[in-house]
Amino acid sequence: TMSIDTINHQPRTHNGDGAGVANGDGVSVVRVGVINDYEIIVRGVAAMLSPFRHRIEVVEADAGGGLPSTAMDVALFDTFAGRRHTLARAAEMVRDRAARHVVLYTWDAAAPFVNAARDIGVSGIVLKTRSAEALVDALERVAAGERVGLDSSDSGHGLPERMVELSDR
Repeated sequence: TMSIDTINHQPRTHNGDGAGVANGDGVSVVRVGVINDYEIIVRGVAAMLSPFRHRIEVVEADAGGGLPSTAMDVALFDTFAGRRHTLARAAEMVRDRAARHVVLYTWDAAAPFVNAARDIGVSGIVLKTRSAEALVDALERVAAGERVGLDSSDSGHGLPERMVELSDR
């Protein structure tokens, strides 16, 4: 397991409720852990989020398949494996509670997958076709208690279902 702790280096103060932190300007910042089995992926996602460090603090980037080891607002699980494996790992993260919320970052937004993710307690699904800014917006919404991308009508963000199933790969 490889961990990258506190990737963003801005002064932070914890809010009393353990949810989020305030940056030097007093603005609430969402604490996010990036989870994937491969170092190149976690470092890439963390780098993608770094321009938004005034809104998102990457507190852990974990490669190696473990559970988050740091308390965080959102565990961003960058998925790549089959649905069954993804859902089993996501369910472990939900039960573990190191993260208040679990968001799946995926190419897969087919209705059966979305429904299964919602049923195990995942707080959101964000498609990898979305921009970094849209991802940050979704993470902030989830941290605020909103469920994102779990309604089968909005998981594809307005795309026809067949388009959602296709990836840019």
